[in-house]
Formats: sequence, C-alpha cells, structure tokens
Amino acid sequence: MEADTFFCEDSDEEWKNWKACATTNWTLNGEFACRVLALEMAEQYDDIKAAPGYYESPGMWMEIPSVVVTQEQVMSGENITVKNLSDVADDAYTDISFMPSAGRMDTALKNK
Repeated sequence: MEADTFFCEDSDEEWKNWKACATTNWTLNGEFACRVLALEMAEQYDDIKAAPGYYESPGMWMEIPSVVVTQEQVMSGENITVKNLSDVADDAYTDISFMPSAGRMDTALKNK
C-alpha cells in the first residue's frame, strides 16, 4: 500500500472496522487560506465578513465545512487517496460556496 492511502500500513486488519470519517478538501483548504490572505492584504475585510463561513462570535473566526466520507465510497474506486478523493466523495466535498471572495477573484482562480 502507498503511504498516502487512507489505511494504516502496519496492518490490513486495522482499517476493516473503519466506517466513516469527517474530512475537508485538502486542496480547497489551501485556496481558502490564500483567498483570506489576499483579501486581508487588500484590506477588504468586509468581503471576508460576507463569507458564509465567517462567524463574528466568539472571536471572529472562519469555518471550513467538513463532509462525511464513508468506507464504502473509498472502496468504490481504485487506489483512492486524498489526492483523488473527489472522484468518489459527495458533491459537498468540492463545494466552494463557503469561500470568501471579491471582484474578479472567482474567475481568476482555478477551482471556480
């Protein structure tokens, strides 16, 4: 098994009891951070606050929504890893509606 698979390399038995887990899209996590940074650098704080994942209280924070991925989904594809999980995960895994945005940002970014 490759190191980037979902299962433990030490024992094939360990993964058999695994049924589901919550995860975020690792690619979108990086895009999310870049969007927030770009808006902060442009001092466009209102655009950050307008994002669906922004919460004023407690302590002004932003949320990257997680999705549930089941063992059945992972096993339904061949060689599924975090790199290609979107091939078998629900559409919510690639949903970017929670992302902060402003102006031409969406058209300039690859994932839109």
